[in-house]
Amino acid sequence: MNRVTCTPAQAAEILARIISLPGDVLPDGRVRYLVPLLEGPPGVGKTEICRQAASHQRVGFIHSLVSEWRGLAGGVPNFFDVASDDGHNGHNGLRYVAAGRIADALHATDPTLLLLDEAFSGTDEDTKTMRAWVHDREVNGLRLPDCVRVVAATNSRSHGAGLVTMDTAALSRFGPILHLTAHLPSWTAWATQSGIAPEIVAYLHVYPDALHEFSPNKEIENYPCPRTWERVSDAMRAMAGAPSELEMMVYTGIVGPSRGTEFTEFLRLMRTGCDIEQVLRDPQNAGIPSTASGRWGIAVMLVHKMNLQHVGAAVTYCQRMYADDAGSFAAYALHEIMRKIPASTSTADWQRMWATPLGSMIRGIA
Repeated sequence: MNRVTCTPAQAAEILARIISLPGDVLPDGRVRYLVPLLEGPPGVGKTEICRQAASHQRVGFIHSLVSEWRGLAGGVPNFFDVASDDGHNGHNGLRYVAAGRIADALHATDPTLLLLDEAFSGTDEDTKTMRAWVHDREVNGLRLPDCVRVVAATNSRSHGAGLVTMDTAALSRFGPILHLTAHLPSWTAWATQSGIAPEIVAYLHVYPDALHEFSPNKEIENYPCPRTWERVSDAMRAMAGAPSELEMMVYTGIVGPSRGTEFTEFLRLMRTGCDIEQVLRDPQNAGIPSTASGRWGIAVMLVHKMNLQHVGAAVTYCQRMYADDAGSFAAYALHEIMRKIPASTSTADWQRMWATPLGSMIRGIA
């Protein structure tokens, strides 16, 4: 049987529900919680999922990389003098002092989500320590406060990660194990809310397979994934107004040569065929792009630029797009505007449009 996968949005909702669930108090007074394990290819968004879940539940968030523990996550040995009963000839005592982000978790006093990332990518000793934090919540006398919830994340062997042995007994300590897959609608919703460059959203609607194309290799070369597309968005601000050949060098260095070159060309075509300011000024006469890239570009830019004042212009232009056999692009734009600005549905222009075939198309979008 094929294993069940979930989208990042579904994983975030599951994780938020688990975080809100009270723990079980054991006979010895310890509290036991469910500890989910997120498994997915590098760059699919495991860390961001945990961050979103913590934000949704309004709890703190601590990110600790098991691969960087170097044996220190169980505490740093600290020797000290212990006096004898008669005050003479004391001996050395040993205690452990917490270090790194684990120390932050051990000192937490408010509800906090602790992510143990790259959970099976450390040394054997680090992995044993990780299992102890997950199962016992205590290592070398250092104990996680009851206010700290734990979640773990890992790649799999098929992703080329150098993982230590993941035996069945170790995996059984986690529940549930969520197998993640990239999902464009979920990513688009997140990107729109998070300020990702709208040009990237438009590009990925034209080339949806480019959202995540992980291929293990030993070359110093990047690949397209949700994480690297976010980096492209950051880089676009730095490269604004730069020559196209410089843009291509930067973008290929972030998402790889094939998609980086393709994205640079997409930007060139979109910039020459997408005048969003003219659309907002004169929606009755502004040109409608003839290419898919141009149409996605104008649809996404409408969402990006939209405020309540411009809803009438967006409705007028999208009705023209629908009449020009570009109904799917128009429906996407208005659907996203409706999600971004709920009050848009109360305007007279919107209500008139809602009774048309374009309105029916929007209602059909999941």
